[in-house]
Amino acid sequence: MLLSPGLVYISMINLFSTQLICQRHIALGFLLIVIVIEAVSSAARADDRRAEFIQLSVMPYLPPQQLETVFAPIANEFSKVLNGTVALRSSATFEAFHAAAMTGVFSLVYTHPFDFVELRDTLGYNAIAGGGDKLTGVIVTEPGSKLTLIEQLRGTTLALPPERSAVSRLILAHLSANGIDPLVDIKIQYFRSHHSCMHAVIIQGADACGTAHAPLRLFEAKMKRTLLEIAQTQSIPPSLFAAHPSISQAQVRALGRAITGWENSPEGKKLLESLGLERFVPVSNEDYDAVRGLISGRTNHSTNEPAK
Repeated sequence: MLLSPGLVYISMINLFSTQLICQRHIALGFLLIVIVIEAVSSAARADDRRAEFIQLSVMPYLPPQQLETVFAPIANEFSKVLNGTVALRSSATFEAFHAAAMTGVFSLVYTHPFDFVELRDTLGYNAIAGGGDKLTGVIVTEPGSKLTLIEQLRGTTLALPPERSAVSRLILAHLSANGIDPLVDIKIQYFRSHHSCMHAVIIQGADACGTAHAPLRLFEAKMKRTLLEIAQTQSIPPSLFAAHPSISQAQVRALGRAITGWENSPEGKKLLESLGLERFVPVSNEDYDAVRGLISGRTNHSTNEPAK
């Protein structure tokens, strides 16, 4: 049967339209493939760029803005030593810092002895240099306060930096050693940083504060006032810079020489002054073995949520 010219014309149009639709679908498919490949390539390039950065993470013992002011120049110095880009990172809380550090994501950390021992035992981090000779907790109050002896802290409110901080652990152990039960004899109030802990004493939000010498010096310089020291804890190895095993031993030694040499140059002395320290000293992984006994004997004295 012969088709009429009109039907033949319509059939040809339909066939041409179908071919166009198929071609469009094929082109669209190729376009989607190109987009996916480009997205994957972009993600890979982003990962490569991230890999080029060496992350230095610092425990949040200072207010965020002050921490950045202090440690950004240090990250720049490390970049020069390692001939790469060292990016500064921190966390809002000691708990968040500890959790992130324990994943091994940070190439370099500045942390306290208790966290270092965990990082060393779990992930193989290596000590680089310690901030000063020893870390000692101190209890301070306002000059003219009726508190002059640790025994007089019974019935008072003691402000402390975050519970995971080394100083809080030292202070709590010191109270117990002196017959003061932190759960019964005294009210413990945790604050988000050493600075806010000491500020609570000034505004009479607490009777005393537990801190350490370096943050105390920074606070007194900033506030232009002096606090009265009424007690000291036992001393342990200092807070320190430490390196993930991905940082070579040669790089660890180079960083150690640079950090311990800060006291010998004007630029280095500025870095130390910003940290409230006089010097950094060489430390070994074995120097921190003494801290393990304190970790195993630690007691949870948490009685309050962190204050702002």
